[in-house]
Amino acid sequence: MSSSFEFIPKAYPEVPGVYRMISDSGEVLYVGKAKNLRKRLSQYFQSQNDGRYQIDLLITKVVQVETIGTRDEKDALILENQLIKRDKPKYNIRLKDDKTYPYIRLSKDEYPRIEVSRQKGDPQYEYFGPYTQSYMASRLVEFISTRYGLRRCPGVPMKTLEKPCLYAQIGQCCAPCVIGKPVMDYCERLSQARRLLAGHTGGLIREAKENMELASEQMNYEMAAHYRDIWKALQGFEKGTILEGGKHESVDVIACIQQRGWNIISILQVRGGVLWNSDHFQQRSMSLWREELPTFLLEYYSHREVAKLISVDDDFEEREDLIGILRDRSGVPCDIRQPKRGELKSWLSMARQNARAEMSCLEATGELDGTEYLERVQRELDLPKLPKKCIALDAAIFSLEEPVGSVVSFLDGKANKKAYRKFKIKQYAAGSGDVYYIEEILRRYLKRCDEESWPDIILIDGGQLQLDAASKVLLEYTNSQSSCLLALSKGEARKSGDELLHIQGRSQPLSLNELPVSMRLWTEMRDEAHRTVNQFISKRMINKRMLSPFSKIPGIGPKSEKVLREHYGTMRDMLLSEPESVMKVKGLNKNQKEMIKYWIMANAKE
Repeated sequence: MSSSFEFIPKAYPEVPGVYRMISDSGEVLYVGKAKNLRKRLSQYFQSQNDGRYQIDLLITKVVQVETIGTRDEKDALILENQLIKRDKPKYNIRLKDDKTYPYIRLSKDEYPRIEVSRQKGDPQYEYFGPYTQSYMASRLVEFISTRYGLRRCPGVPMKTLEKPCLYAQIGQCCAPCVIGKPVMDYCERLSQARRLLAGHTGGLIREAKENMELASEQMNYEMAAHYRDIWKALQGFEKGTILEGGKHESVDVIACIQQRGWNIISILQVRGGVLWNSDHFQQRSMSLWREELPTFLLEYYSHREVAKLISVDDDFEEREDLIGILRDRSGVPCDIRQPKRGELKSWLSMARQNARAEMSCLEATGELDGTEYLERVQRELDLPKLPKKCIALDAAIFSLEEPVGSVVSFLDGKANKKAYRKFKIKQYAAGSGDVYYIEEILRRYLKRCDEESWPDIILIDGGQLQLDAASKVLLEYTNSQSSCLLALSKGEARKSGDELLHIQGRSQPLSLNELPVSMRLWTEMRDEAHRTVNQFISKRMINKRMLSPFSKIPGIGPKSEKVLREHYGTMRDMLLSEPESVMKVKGLNKNQKEMIKYWIMANAKE
């Protein structure tokens, strides 16, 4: 097997999605889906694949592999189906008919009818879906019919029948076709069904689960299986799909990731409610993305069709002016929005995920050089040397007795997770604050550093007090002059972007808003240190709870465990007490008290 395409595993994300293999002429050879794109593509390009002749032949013709990340395998399955039908790849199995994934549709009659269909496009129907499993769609139609009584019989004129059909007799239809049958609330029934089909499941999932558990307790396993299928269908339905069936006919979704002085921009083109194409751009980052976004949009649409709706990931002052320019230029109405929720928000998350994947690809292939960005950071702050090796410190209290800390490392402007460190504070004294914690963390970290790993920048999460404490520690080392100390504190408004950057040796702090180049680097380092220390706290809390004897009681969480510990003191005291005593404990509900009482009775020591 030989191919001119050099496969680099790190260039592809470990996320669900779809991949397209492309030839030197631009022809799409193969479209596939994967739970993990990197692992799936690695199977094609390893020295020994599965041995199929057509795979070897395919790989010799591939010169490029494009990927589109999705939220989950369900979206990947639907997107693969769409791209195969659109691109008609040579090495994919052809579909023998136009059948595709099932939809649920409502007719546009006086009394709309609900049914499952594999065809889409009839203007006489309103469509919802698609669904990757036909039995799930059928279960949902059955559930909606039973709950709301929408009619299911085709071709029956309204108010013409003498007797109701079987569906009406078993309670699955309100029988609007029967003469003299008043159905005053059909519009309300229809409205509720539409809300469910739009993904507003509300308490229906909980209701289906409770019915399933009740049927199981009564050993009515057939009914329990019925409610289980409904519960699973509603769970998948609540999540929905963003890849087809949307109400927006022409949308461009634009998201950007800024890192190491670059803008990596991902654009998803949605046409007719279907993801039609994706594209990526990379450009030098000169300022914040919201300041560069208007210029990018003007340039991008200078020679492209303007979508009716442009969904962006950041707002900007010139939005209304830009909308007017694009409308005049294209002659069609258009709008620019920053979505906060719903379908467009999901599309935006998907575009951002693809931008991250593209950035990983460029970093793996060496095309994303961060040296120029670090030089701009150095000039902006007038630093004595290039900030190639940076660390950030943060401390937090795990409990009243166990403060912890973290040090995160950034190399060439990018997180270097292999060099992260976590600390349990040893020299803890009652009343001491995070100033003392910072001193201990920095001292213990620098003690293990040699000349090669010595940091160029040390960033503290705090203000002038924390900066002075770190300066005192730094003076204990001979090569202290080679590091620059910074501290990032919250401003008076305590809002993002209003932070103050304190620099060692300078009397006045700088507002982060005055540092457009380095602002992202410092906030990213601070946030990463904060995330790491909180993750360490969560892990220690879980481990501590696993060692707690109260955690053995079924149905008891951390809050209930705390209530029991405060009331009884120890597990031994609780087991020696009367089981009825738990009924007097405040902070537990009735079901919990009953459960704990029977647990004490079963485990009490004689």
